[in-house]
Amino acid sequence: MTAKKVLASIIPALFIALGSFFLFKVSIPQVFKFIEQQSFVQVEAELIETNLEWRLNDSDKYIYTLSAIYEYEFNDVQYSYKREETDVRDTTYHYMTKTNKEAILQEWKEEEAKAFYIDPSKPEKTQKLQDIGAAFWALLIGLPSLFVLVGGLIIVGIFKHKKIDYASIAEPWLFKTNWKNNHISCSTIASNRGMIIVTVFWNLFAFTLFGIMVNKYGIDSTQLLLIIIFPIVGLGLLLSTFSKIIDLTKNGTAYLELDPFPGSIGGHFGGVIFFNKVLPKNSLVELKLNCVKVTISSGDDKSRRETLLWQTSGFVYLNKDLKSGQFRFDIPSELKPSDLTRQGIHWYVVSTISYDNGHFERQFEVPMYETSKKSSISMASEEHPEAKRFAIELINDVTEFTEKESGYTLRFPNFRILKTFLVFGSLLGGGLLALVYFNLQDQFLPFLFNIGFGFIGAIFFGLAIFEGFYTLKVDLEPGGIKVYHKWLGIPFKIKSIVKNEMAEFKIGPYLNSDTNSGKHTAYHKVSLIYNGKKTAVAIRLKNKATAQQMKDFFDRYYKL
Repeated sequence: MTAKKVLASIIPALFIALGSFFLFKVSIPQVFKFIEQQSFVQVEAELIETNLEWRLNDSDKYIYTLSAIYEYEFNDVQYSYKREETDVRDTTYHYMTKTNKEAILQEWKEEEAKAFYIDPSKPEKTQKLQDIGAAFWALLIGLPSLFVLVGGLIIVGIFKHKKIDYASIAEPWLFKTNWKNNHISCSTIASNRGMIIVTVFWNLFAFTLFGIMVNKYGIDSTQLLLIIIFPIVGLGLLLSTFSKIIDLTKNGTAYLELDPFPGSIGGHFGGVIFFNKVLPKNSLVELKLNCVKVTISSGDDKSRRETLLWQTSGFVYLNKDLKSGQFRFDIPSELKPSDLTRQGIHWYVVSTISYDNGHFERQFEVPMYETSKKSSISMASEEHPEAKRFAIELINDVTEFTEKESGYTLRFPNFRILKTFLVFGSLLGGGLLALVYFNLQDQFLPFLFNIGFGFIGAIFFGLAIFEGFYTLKVDLEPGGIKVYHKWLGIPFKIKSIVKNEMAEFKIGPYLNSDTNSGKHTAYHKVSLIYNGKKTAVAIRLKNKATAQQMKDFFDRYYKL
């Protein structure tokens, strides 16, 4: 037993503890109560009198009390039962509330008979009979039992796992099931399976919690604002899961056969991609090959971080059957080989299949090792005829590129580039600020929550608003270049450079040095250098072909 295995067992142990606590505190007592209810007897009661009262509380609101007294007989003995319901309402609507309560009392009076349940051993006290359906039993017993089972299986797996020293093995890629036969399946089915499990667990938890809160506080209670986000997220997970299942059913899976096998650092990464369904006509298959460093923190949260070290992209040369195609990339010799552990270097291929009415993606984790082998495939994916056109489209995705009478204008609107992040930030920030507003009205959370949630919400919402309305505009004129930084269309910083001050446009690596394996290119930066070494414009792009197209345009226009 190692300390690492003990630490890894903490979360599954919490699963077991949570499931066991719920079983012994809620589920098992509820089972005993249900068994006890089977001996209850139903009696009919007669309404004797009703009453409606109201009084002011300390918050200057009315407390309304509805009461009724019933009499019933059991074993020739008369018993009485008092029924009461209370409600708190604002004094502004007193007349309307009083009228509604009087209508409820009238309904009580018009009931032909009121049935109660009693325990024959305590006939003087009425009992509540819970009608428990199969779905409730599944939540009551099945859900906590599932937590205990899953936690136990994970702990057993952790302690049965034996660490292998892959560095001392000549062909470590043969130890991975998905690699050893050079039949590398996409991760779609595995990721969908995980998504379904997460969705089921989340929705069981979220809607059970929501049901308990509704039962306790009522559907119109402001307390529900605290937990309404959980079922909303659950519905979002359901939609996402269904869309992934539909995608898999419609488009099928894919697999790779590498040539050479494994992929070769200092040589080629090439092979054939196979699809189990015929692709639509005019399909284009783009491949992105990513080298990623995975870091898992040593703290209690075990957070996972991915750092992009290197990336290249190109297109597959599809065969006529539209079910397969060849690809090949050159791999620099300074990159690092694949690790078989959860941390370290991992290589991924992201395949994007585009056609007239849509697109879909398939992802693969691939083996890459220092073999310096070449591929028998002669055509490089970076030189595919579609690569240049695609690079121009990528430029149009990040900028508005328009021609004027005396030059060109480039606009880089942040909302277009960062749309997903800005929408998420504004929704999260706005949601937190809304929660603070409602809490200030009803004070259902301590005041310190207002400060914390308000501060975080203001940061997220403020940054989203600023970034969303920020635009970089670049005017290209024959005599020079002018750069505008704008917010809401109003310039707050302007820089002008005349042509004779321009030195060169160049492509340079945007380095990510947050690794132990050296510096590697994460992005490609197009820069205008002027007055020696000063930088006027720096445009950061992930795709090298896109950066090259933009640099070529600048060079042709200014002829530096």
